Parts: sequence; C-alpha cells; structure tokens
Amino acid sequence: MLKHSRSDAPASSKTQLFKTTLAPEEVAAIFVEPVQGEGGYVVAPTVFMQELRRICDRHGILLVVDEVQSGIGRTGKWWAIEHTGVHPTLFAQPKASPRECRWA
Repeated sequence: MLKHSRSDAPASSKTQLFKTTLAPEEVAAIFVEPVQGEGGYVVAPTVFMQELRRICDRHGILLVVDEVQSGIGRTGKWWAIEHTGVHPTLFAQPKASPRECRWA
C-alpha cells in the first residue's frame, strides 16, 4: 500500500504564495503528480488534492495532473487521481510502449 505524504494542507502555503510572490491572476495552471515516483513513492493526500482543486476553481487556474508514472492502472485504478475524487482540468498520460500494449 502506498503511504501518504505528511503535508495535508496546501491552502495556507498557496494563499501565502499568492499574497507574497505571485498574484493568482498571473497563474495559468498548477501541475501536480498524484503519486511522485522519483526517490520513493509519495502519495498526495486526498485533502491536499481537494484543496488544490478548490484553489484552482476559486482563481480560474487549470489543475493539470501528471499521470505519466502513476496512470494506466498502476495504483489499482485506471488513473491515480481517481483515488481522491478530484477531477483535473487536464492530465498528462504516458505514451504506451509496444511492450505494454498487446494487439490482438
């Protein structure tokens, strides 16, 4: 079973970022991996992903989910983001290799 990371609340860090560094109107998209696979597996907590979705909706920002390493059934669901109930605006998926796809 994959373990969740410890940071469950992006709200304070994101709103702080918008107050001190960059106005939300200047942000086109937020890219996130639901499961980071480099250097171990770090799963974004559901509450983190849900709050990111709320922040994006509030400010008109696209939520782009990178499913290159975690998609296509690798987490038990077709897409890793499905575990959170969050619907991204866009997502990046891996290109299937001939080894992974068998044609009849």
